[in-house]
Amino acid sequence: MRIGILLVFTVLLTSNSCLPQSRSDSFASFFLQQDSIRHSLWQTKQFHMAIGVLMGMHDYYERLDSAGRVANKSADASILYNLACGFALIDSADQALHYLRTSVDEGWNDYYNLKRDSDMVSLWGMKQFQDLLSVVRERGDYFVTLRKAGEYHRTVPTRPSFMYQHVNDTNLVLLRTLYHLDSVAGTGNELSRIIRLMRWAHSVVRHDGQSQNPASCNAIDLIDVCRKEHRGVNCRMMATILNEAYLSMGFRSRHITCLPRDTTDTDCHVINIVYSNTLHKWIWMDPTFDAYITDKNGNFLNISEVRKKIISGDSVAVSDSINWNGQPYHKEDYLHYMAKNLFWFSAPVSSEFGYESTPGVKTYINLLPSSYNPHRKLMEAMNKPGGYFTNDADYFWSTTGN
Repeated sequence: MRIGILLVFTVLLTSNSCLPQSRSDSFASFFLQQDSIRHSLWQTKQFHMAIGVLMGMHDYYERLDSAGRVANKSADASILYNLACGFALIDSADQALHYLRTSVDEGWNDYYNLKRDSDMVSLWGMKQFQDLLSVVRERGDYFVTLRKAGEYHRTVPTRPSFMYQHVNDTNLVLLRTLYHLDSVAGTGNELSRIIRLMRWAHSVVRHDGQSQNPASCNAIDLIDVCRKEHRGVNCRMMATILNEAYLSMGFRSRHITCLPRDTTDTDCHVINIVYSNTLHKWIWMDPTFDAYITDKNGNFLNISEVRKKIISGDSVAVSDSINWNGQPYHKEDYLHYMAKNLFWFSAPVSSEFGYESTPGVKTYINLLPSSYNPHRKLMEAMNKPGGYFTNDADYFWSTTGN
């Protein structure tokens, strides 16, 4: 547990001149009151109730204006760290790791506290915990930092690793069972199974690009709300359904937001990449349009390959199955649309069930061309509180990860 959270927060407030005074006072008063309650519950081992209090504290932080959130980011990292402790104490490892990861994303750097915190003893043997500990060590083990510093020069920052949820996750098993995905995929070769799962996601709900996302954005709840309310979902939610279906069947998968150069253009598109062990590469799958792309010889392509071929003028072929909600869709129109949206890319760091509606700050990895770097405008356009930007395509499209 983060013992010094009150002290940390008090110090932050004294230097918080960028926050309106009344807003700072309100946040300070609420925080100190609620943390006192949380501490009492912790002492009496009422961890479920303490978690509820911490959730309320984090929710209050989320409702601060942007200046308030920036100024109090370290305080929120401490709140998130305590949430990780709480969930670890009630043996909810997935939630504990989520909040620890989010705390680290928020800048948590107390390496020595993290490596010996007995509240997290249930996580110590897990690779995800050790990976996060390594990240924090790079920030917070100052002896190591000095030994590694050498001369003053620009260094490469620590980069988050893409993560993929295990096929045995309870929710993924439920999804696989509920929708008979083994039967959907069939018993053919790997590529035929990948395509059949994509076509299932294309047909199980309809696309509606103007729809608002439901509160719960996981495959099971998305399909359920579409059936009950006779509605569709946008391309991001369709890709979410397919991504979780792939994960449930043991395929490594991500959904990728494909974006245009113009940050005022909100018309982007989200598709999937799924790793083929047969081809030893990612391949392109688009559940909105029931489409994939090959070269002129019929070889499956991934997003990076399609982008390079479009730039070089090489021909590519869209699958004959392409359609929009059962209506014909021209292949040339699709390629033109995607050419606009292959300028830069964004993907969540963690590919897992329900990630899109997971509470707390989520980390997105963003791949930008080297000559294109309007970070602030991009973040405002995406309306996301944080993200990692890179010009390293090999890293972004890496097939490795946890």
